[in-house]
Amino acid sequence: MVQAQQELDSMRAQLAKLGGSEDSASGGLIVPQSQVPEAGLEYVRKLRAVKYNETFFRYLGAPI
Repeated sequence: MVQAQQELDSMRAQLAKLGGSEDSASGGLIVPQSQVPEAGLEYVRKLRAVKYNETFFRYLGAPI
């Protein structure tokens, strides 16, 4: 029982570090809801960079 309580406390501390809360209805998101638009924009930009590099290397004839 003591070990389980310590593990639960540890998980709650980790959740607090990630900016979430136990009661939030975020659907399991690690990113706080207030930062979702920025995180989505960052994801799209990085995906675009990856696709650009894939296309660039494909035209060079380099194996991906």
